[in-house]
Amino acid sequence: MNRVIFAFNDVLYRYLLIPLSKGYNRLVPDRARRCVADFFHNLKTPVYVANDILQLEPKPLGRHLARFVINSTVGLGGLFDPAQDAFGLERTRTGFGETLARYGAGYGVYLVLPVFGSSDLRNGAALAADYFLNPVPYLTEDPATTAVMAYDNFQEYAPGAEKYETLRREVDDPYIFFRNLHLQGAQRDADRR
Repeated sequence: MNRVIFAFNDVLYRYLLIPLSKGYNRLVPDRARRCVADFFHNLKTPVYVANDILQLEPKPLGRHLARFVINSTVGLGGLFDPAQDAFGLERTRTGFGETLARYGAGYGVYLVLPVFGSSDLRNGAALAADYFLNPVPYLTEDPATTAVMAYDNFQEYAPGAEKYETLRREVDDPYIFFRNLHLQGAQRDADRR
């Protein structure tokens, strides 16, 4: 099943997402792309705050709340990041996958998710929980919700899209390579805990 989904994703990446990403990176000025990224990061503050609470992490919770207040006001609705630029409040993110890890949930089996790519059982399930914490579905209605969330994921993917193309070109079996790359990253993260 993973190989079939990987093959689908591979075609999707190479013939749609990577060309779109290249065009996006070339046509949209860096400052505009940064404003979009800042806006979406600020908008997803409820995801970070809820997971900080669930992880019993007061310091990151305070930082996320302070960043939200500063960036929503001084940063013009989150289009700019004065919380980091002027106040030194570093941008971080957390999600339900990290919350599950905090309580001892293992990675589970390796999965390739449609469009999202390499993942595992824990982080795949966490995507659903983070979806329900994201305010976009509560602020918009379909099809706008789908379009906004797709654009958010696209703008996160676009800066690194060409890396996929470069890495894929260098290997004999791209599925094995990207699976091993994901598993090594998972092991590295587990060793840090």
